[in-house]
Amino acid sequence: MENEVYEQLVKPRPYLWWWVSDKEKLSNEAVVEGVLANGEMEDIELLFHFFGRDRVKKIFLNQLKKTRHNYRAQTVNFFLKVFAQDE
Repeated sequence: MENEVYEQLVKPRPYLWWWVSDKEKLSNEAVVEGVLANGEMEDIELLFHFFGRDRVKKIFLNQLKKTRHNYRAQTVNFFLKVFAQDE
């Protein structure tokens, strides 16, 4: 994770990754999952700013292919609709 992402997105929002002791070592995938699963709209906008909408979409869709992820059904449905607008 880039330092700017940590300082401006992760560090001010430790509650999005409450179970992680060393938040500086979060992967980009964990950052995306934490924000999309638990964040507010301003957090999502900041995520899109740092990662780009297409990159967030790609990470999200790859996470859905795995047998386990931390998204609620409502969250999956919402972001599938959000990202479907891109096509």
